[in-house]
Amino acid sequence: MVSTRARKSSLTASTAQKTSPHAGNSTIYNIYLLGRIPFTLEAPLWCVLGNVIYYTQHGPLHPTTLLLSTGLVLLTNVSINYANEYFDYEADSIVAERADSSASHGGSKMLIDGTFGRWVALYCAAAVQAFILICIGVSRQLEGAGSSLQGTVLWFGLLAMGAAQQYVGPPLRLHYNGGGEVVSSLEIAPGPVLYGFLSQGTHAARRGLTVREAWASTSGTLVVFLAWTLAYELARIFMMHAADITEDRVARKHTLVSVLGFGRTKALYRFTSALAVLLGWNLVLRDGRAGYLMAVVALYSLPIAYRVDAALETLAVCEREGRKVETAGFASVPPLVSLQTMLTPVVLMVVMAVKGDCLA
Repeated sequence: MVSTRARKSSLTASTAQKTSPHAGNSTIYNIYLLGRIPFTLEAPLWCVLGNVIYYTQHGPLHPTTLLLSTGLVLLTNVSINYANEYFDYEADSIVAERADSSASHGGSKMLIDGTFGRWVALYCAAAVQAFILICIGVSRQLEGAGSSLQGTVLWFGLLAMGAAQQYVGPPLRLHYNGGGEVVSSLEIAPGPVLYGFLSQGTHAARRGLTVREAWASTSGTLVVFLAWTLAYELARIFMMHAADITEDRVARKHTLVSVLGFGRTKALYRFTSALAVLLGWNLVLRDGRAGYLMAVVALYSLPIAYRVDAALETLAVCEREGRKVETAGFASVPPLVSLQTMLTPVVLMVVMAVKGDCLA
């Protein structure tokens, strides 16, 4: 029987014999690729939407607060990507040994292919987090009472940043223990929306808001909207992780969907999608103007949901019949759904710009 150390040595040797596909790039560009920065844009867009919602309900919009809140959300997600590269290294190594080279699992694969040593990813994550703390200090120093980084918003942001690091980082390693899907959904959509909204409110108050004051500034309709974004995002995350079920099982990653399997993941996708529809309908009942938001989103989301359901059904049938599950035909689905969810906050912003407050 081959030991773990021998397997790792074999992988290292085989990797070293290959020339990294990124060898011709500059170091700075490769560090950019390692952070997978284009894949971090969805959460900042939801944060911008949170700022816009505040503007439509209370106004005016403070541009510095908009840029700062959005930038901090972006930086947090970039730091998470770097940390994921480091903490996922063992799992990615196992997949690289046992799976074919087309496997979607494994982030950027730049540590596995030898572009960088593993510690580079951890250094980058730490550097980005340090820069976030510097931004907080500079804002509080320069803006004083007008800084949005005080009171409940500051602690909410720090708590969210800490929780996000537990996605694959120790001690919780949520993505290895069935909690990754929920925490990532919270961090991508409802968390940034609320953070952007409260950041504008904190700047307008020119002091730190208490938890009670922060809660009082949100309408019941906004709370339902946050629940809708969570259900909407959960459906996407379940679908995205379904593509990695086979590799996650090989890597001994006990994600929620890898434990459930393809059939029950399909049922979970249907449930969260139906929940999003019900919450959307509740928004319309609360404020008829929200119908504009939900109608536009449904126009392109429902056909995509049908496509996803059909693709998951194909995988579930293979699993149910004991046949090898081939995810190659599923490869076109995750990019389509990612584009859908990335466009959604932009679409909602445009509708609000035309129709005004739809979440009163």
